[in-house]
Amino acid sequence: MNLKQKIKVLLIIGSLGDGGKERQLLLLLKNLKNEQDIRTFLVVMNSGGEREQEAEKLVDDFLVLPGKRGINLVYPLQKLIQEIKHKEINVVHTWGSGLWDLIGVTAGRLCHVPVIHNGIRSAPNQLNIYNRLTQFGALMADAVVANSHAGLESFNLTNRAKSRVIHNGLEFSRFENIQVIDKGQNLCMVANFREAKDHKSVIIAMTEILTFFPDAKLFLVGHSYGTLISSQTLVSELNISESVEFISDCSHPEPIIGKCQIGILASNESVHGEGISNALLEYMALSKPVIASINGGNAEVVVDNSTGFLVEPGNPDAIIEKVLFLLKNPKIAEKMGNRGKEYINEHFSEERMKNNYLDLYQEMLSPKD
Repeated sequence: MNLKQKIKVLLIIGSLGDGGKERQLLLLLKNLKNEQDIRTFLVVMNSGGEREQEAEKLVDDFLVLPGKRGINLVYPLQKLIQEIKHKEINVVHTWGSGLWDLIGVTAGRLCHVPVIHNGIRSAPNQLNIYNRLTQFGALMADAVVANSHAGLESFNLTNRAKSRVIHNGLEFSRFENIQVIDKGQNLCMVANFREAKDHKSVIIAMTEILTFFPDAKLFLVGHSYGTLISSQTLVSELNISESVEFISDCSHPEPIIGKCQIGILASNESVHGEGISNALLEYMALSKPVIASINGGNAEVVVDNSTGFLVEPGNPDAIIEKVLFLLKNPKIAEKMGNRGKEYINEHFSEERMKNNYLDLYQEMLSPKD
């Protein structure tokens, strides 16, 4: 990629925990690090994230603002303005943190620096107050980036000339040494335990799956954000504890996915619409056929009846039907998994993501007609 102008980009994120958007940011920074014509600066608005040390090694300069400032928004705005002026930033890029996106957009506007709003990472059916804040910030920006077409549509930004989609990238090297087991009856769902994820339907489906495949096992992998205990209680009430394993302290699910034969992602449509799920990308990168709710951007990843199946949200019977079909037809399942890996390699590579952002940065610096 030959850039026409030196780029100094300030990226802004709320915190650096172990979520999907944080992993995507670090992947982008890793890919930009070796680009000669770009310098990256990162501001983290709240301290304490476990990935701060990792991020610091990837950027030219790194600033973490102290947490617990109450409702004082003047201080972070002032710090961002200082950073933009002191570092001579020529592109501000916010990274999906709601209020902090809006503060970042405001700082960029006050400094007359073009701003990219990259806060649309879900596809909600109805916009709540938090979503409205995201939408307002996006309308103020010079460019709006979502990681799914479904997200742009949900926020009513599809027809705006400054809106575009840049799909998540995947670091394929993460999967090179993972043992992939094709034969078996193991299922997994990698999703944090929160209301947005429909663990209930998958657990209920498991009771019927076990009548046909008594040796089947379900691995539920994710951090606890409110629904872990209720999910564990449901498993106990249904007497399937020996067939369901909860893994709530795992930041690297790749080995677990590798030993499973089917990847599942069920979502509660009434609560949340997926943007682009990293879990789906990981399933497919490891050649697993997938079963996902028809929800948000899932259809932008899963090719129905080719790389997996899209099913109606909140419908355990639909999950049962597709799981049983795949377990009864392992050769078809294997072909679906292989097609999925090919599809991910083509459409969701980290190189493709990096180049899309580099093109956008250059566009922000190009003279306007």
